[in-house]
Amino acid sequence: MLRLIIIAALVYGVYLVGSSMMGKYDEAQRKSGGRPEHSVAPGPVATNLEGMPHQLQASLDTAASQGPGAMKRWLDANRKYCRDPKLGEIELDYAVALMRQNSAQAKAMYKSVKTRTPPNSPLQPRLQRLSRTFE
Repeated sequence: MLRLIIIAALVYGVYLVGSSMMGKYDEAQRKSGGRPEHSVAPGPVATNLEGMPHQLQASLDTAASQGPGAMKRWLDANRKYCRDPKLGEIELDYAVALMRQNSAQAKAMYKSVKTRTPPNSPLQPRLQRLSRTFE
């Protein structure tokens, strides 16, 4: 019985030392610029732009959570009810989601939104942030 207690204490001690060392290693890597902090890929940006009936928001959220295929179907079915700047925002969300599967189509969607968006649009800051990714 005493032997099991000693083994458990040793295992726990090794775990504590290992986790402490990993924490210090990660912190040193972040400070030196070797590995960035954990980040999530950019997803849909939640804004309250005008141009879409509020009744469509729930179905849009569902489509966005299901991936680019569902977003494409949602856009095809509901594009006629939306207008810019909200339509541009939704299309940018779709382009970001599509980037891993079909980068050429995602870039085409980005360029389509960019060409029709005026300089004073609330989408301009997001277009500028995404320009490094899509151009």
